[in-house]
Amino acid sequence: MKFEDLKKLYLGKKEQLGAETYKRISELLKEAKEIHKRDWLKHPTPNGDHEQSWRAFKGKNFTLLLSSISSSVKT
Repeated sequence: MKFEDLKKLYLGKKEQLGAETYKRISELLKEAKEIHKRDWLKHPTPNGDHEQSWRAFKGKNFTLLLSSISSSVKT
């Protein structure tokens, strides 16, 4: 899973839920974690720790997603 996949997942949820999508970010991240794990199982990290891989992915890409969301909001 890459950032663009996470962004597409968010935009899909936004189409369904509208402006209230931000209230469902934790659900979005749970779904993203499942997808990330499926991808990780195909190409596991050398240390074999999915949780560590997920935390790194989430930390970096959650910040990018928030920036993307905030830049798309009109002031």
